[in-house]
Amino acid sequence: MPRAAKGARLIWRKKSIRKDGTVRSPAGWWIRDGTNLYSTGCGNGETARAEEKLAAYIDKKLAKQAPERTRGKAV
Repeated sequence: MPRAAKGARLIWRKKSIRKDGTVRSPAGWWIRDGTNLYSTGCGNGETARAEEKLAAYIDKKLAKQAPERTRGKAV
């Protein structure tokens, strides 16, 4: 039986370093949605700002999925 989807959520990712020693991506809060990762641009101590960005991401995602409902007048 397949696992239930967890939905979009915040995760903390450690700093990612390439083999040559340069920084690939700094540590910070990321939005994980399925297998996709989106950077919030928020670092340590910016949890509230990261949560706001997650809420905005979810609102944007749901707005795309919801069909626009309009009532037409009978002609």
